[in-house]
Amino acid sequence: MYQTVADAFERDEIDGLLDEETVAQLADLQYEIDSRGRLKIESKDDARARRSASPDRAEALMLAIGDRRKSNRSPYFDQT
Repeated sequence: MYQTVADAFERDEIDGLLDEETVAQLADLQYEIDSRGRLKIESKDDARARRSASPDRAEALMLAIGDRRKSNRSPYFDQT
């Protein structure tokens, strides 16, 4: 679902995110490509080990936007 958030930013579908802590947490997410070519986000435990706090705000945004494949419309995206 983090890829859904990244894709939404790429398409300018998220506007007005002014919370610097959330932006910093999103920018700090680490990932790798697994042997099957899939994107793998680091675990919360690994993220906590690299810094003092868990990426809770980034995760909250990811969960709020959700998996857009389940629905073509979302109240979190501008539909204009």
